[in-house]
Amino acid sequence: QIIHKTSPVVKEPKQAPAVALATFVDKLLLDCIEEPVSIEELAVLLDVSKSEVKRWCQRLVEQGSVRKLSKPIRYVRQKQS
Repeated sequence: QIIHKTSPVVKEPKQAPAVALATFVDKLLLDCIEEPVSIEELAVLLDVSKSEVKRWCQRLVEQGSVRKLSKPIRYVRQKQS
């Protein structure tokens, strides 16, 4: 059976799937990085590639939710003021 977009069975998502996924991933990562953590540790914990975790962390740094530490490189959640 083929379901067309106009079918009452198919509901339009509340937000675009990519936006919904990014929102979920952001919340998941923020829950995981209360303390400084490396890309490698997050990749193992979440069972995903290091490159994927790196992209996610970079997005959170750009949003100001996460701070990137150096020597060694780690990420930590920004303290709420």
